[in-house]
Order: sequence, then C-alpha cells, then structure tokens
Amino acid sequence: MVAIVDDESIIRKTTARFLKRMNLACETIADGSLLLPRFLQLTHASFSEEPGAPTLVHPPPAFTVILLDIVMRSSNGAAVCRCLREAGVTVPIYAMTANSDSASQVVYRESGFSGMLGKPFTKEDLADVLRRAMEGNTEWSGKLGTDAIVDL
Repeated sequence: MVAIVDDESIIRKTTARFLKRMNLACETIADGSLLLPRFLQLTHASFSEEPGAPTLVHPPPAFTVILLDIVMRSSNGAAVCRCLREAGVTVPIYAMTANSDSASQVVYRESGFSGMLGKPFTKEDLADVLRRAMEGNTEWSGKLGTDAIVDL
C-alpha cells in the first residue's frame, strides 16, 4: 500500500487516482503529524523501552512506499521523515515537493528521504518512482524540471 501524505486535498485525490489506474492500493493522510501514529496502528508495532532514541519493535511494513509532502500546514515533511527514520521505519520515503533545487535535495537526503518526486508530476513520473522503490533501488533519485533523475 502507498501512503500519500499531503495537506492539499487535490494532490491527495489526483495521486490516489493515478495509483488506482495503476491498480495500486493507497491511503491518503492529510498531515505528516498523523503518519507515524497511523503507521503504528497498521503494524500494531510498539516502541522499545530501551534508553535513548525510540525504536520500533519488529515493525512489519504498513506501507510499501510513502509519498510525503514537505511544506504542510501543521508539519514539515523533512522533520517527519527524520522522525520516521529515527523510529526505525525503513520503507522508501519520497519527498513530494515543488522545492527541487540542489540545496533542498541535500536537506531531503540528509533527512532520510529515498528520493524526490517533483511537483507537478505526471502519472509516468509517479510510476517511475514507484518502480524504483519496488525494485529496491536505493540510489537517490529526484526530478528536476522534466523527468530528470539526478544523483547528488
């Protein structure tokens, strides 16, 4: 299942429609602050009691891919991604954003994103990101302008 996390309903609806046409299940989430609680709910995971940073105990993947907006009303996607990675979430997480300059991409990589899907994007752009994620391709990917894959 693909998680679509964006505060703009039109982005959630359009992306969900693209995924439906690809015969892929998805769940839409209106803000990044709701993502980790939903992930925990779907996996029935819990946090370890070990001292230090909280880590998930045996989390089966609730989502196969997470598409996460960066600028949302109540949360920042980079901070949400960092929190998910620190909690032990290992599924591919892609930044969905119009902020695709080189400096921003460095921040996304440092935050733990697997790649970037630049807005606006096409069904083909989305399919490419999902293909890379499903193949386990861990090489950073991002879209600059028209369908360019960049390695930083």
